[in-house]
Amino acid sequence: MAVKQIVCLAKSRRKSGLCIAGKELMDGQVRGWIRPVDKEDDAVSVEWGKYRSGDELKLLDVVEIDLLEPAPDQHQRENWRLRREQKWMRVCRLNREALPGMCDNDEQLWENGHCTNRGINDYVPYQTARRLTDSLRLIRVDRLTLSVIDYNPRVRVRGKFRYRGIEYALWVTDVEYENQYKSNPLGDYLVGERYLAISLAGKFVRPGPNNPECYKLIAGIM
Repeated sequence: MAVKQIVCLAKSRRKSGLCIAGKELMDGQVRGWIRPVDKEDDAVSVEWGKYRSGDELKLLDVVEIDLLEPAPDQHQRENWRLRREQKWMRVCRLNREALPGMCDNDEQLWENGHCTNRGINDYVPYQTARRLTDSLRLIRVDRLTLSVIDYNPRVRVRGKFRYRGIEYALWVTDVEYENQYKSNPLGDYLVGERYLAISLAGKFVRPGPNNPECYKLIAGIM
């Protein structure tokens, strides 16, 4: 069992709850990613998005959490099993100016060249993903455009940007941005420079041929 402090960089919608992730802070230094997990699909319940006081957890909050043990799951090596008995406590809040020192400097977002009909470089084949050793990245982009799309039977939000000269169009699952933009008219909205937490999700099987995929998702926008 371990008590750890993380700066929250992702608060993302999941089918059965939330995906919350951040980087560990220890002795004033930024360490690796931690994704607390609870449910069978590695989501945490919506209640874990609230503090003991009832306030909502927000991106850039520094949070103290009780964890049981590492729980790596294939490429999602950052997972830690959550101790259910204890609610999280907010320690402080970081300024956005702290983000440059937290960015990951990888040349690309895992493997590229795989696109769905609504995305660009938006997934990695499962057979490739299972050989990877990480599933979370923090990057800075100069120009983020959000598109509100009629994805029958619901409205979804897609983010388009360039990173290291490569174009991406990924679904947005950041809770706050998704809820805000879904209520807008359909169309494109220039947001500008932002920091993005990108998550490589677990295995998903689309209808049709059994070729599982792992989607790249915009799980946090700052």
